[in-house]
Amino acid sequence: QQLVDFECWKMLFSRHEKALGHFNSKASFPSRDSSEDKYMDIQGNTFAFGVILLEIISGRLPYCKDKGYLVDWAIKYLQQPEEIGKLVDPELTNVRTEDLAVICSVVSRCVDPDPSKRPSMQIIAGALETGIDLSAAGILKESSLAWAELALSL
Repeated sequence: QQLVDFECWKMLFSRHEKALGHFNSKASFPSRDSSEDKYMDIQGNTFAFGVILLEIISGRLPYCKDKGYLVDWAIKYLQQPEEIGKLVDPELTNVRTEDLAVICSVVSRCVDPDPSKRPSMQIIAGALETGIDLSAAGILKESSLAWAELALSL
């Protein structure tokens, strides 16, 4: 099964970039054999990853006819660290502020309006791995429910 439909992402990325005026008359995704295309595919994938992270934390679709682009809605919160809590889907519970800050920092870099400033996926993965404590101790430290479940299982 396919995790991501990159053709769909290319279409959304292309529309968003054109709406922001980043691509003048050139097509966003030129012919398959150009080096610019390979660069744009990488930058487009980075942008798409940022949008996926936004979808996960916000519970919103990347584009809504009534509300527009998710990135456009989120950018005002991403630019103000004290506002990032407003990005979180109310259905999500136990969201650690430190983890949210790391994720939002990564999202901001992934959706940078200047594609040349977007980091590589290696840098993104490193930032997420070092910034978010996924160890059992880290998870248990933050969740009284996890402690209770652990106590009941012993």
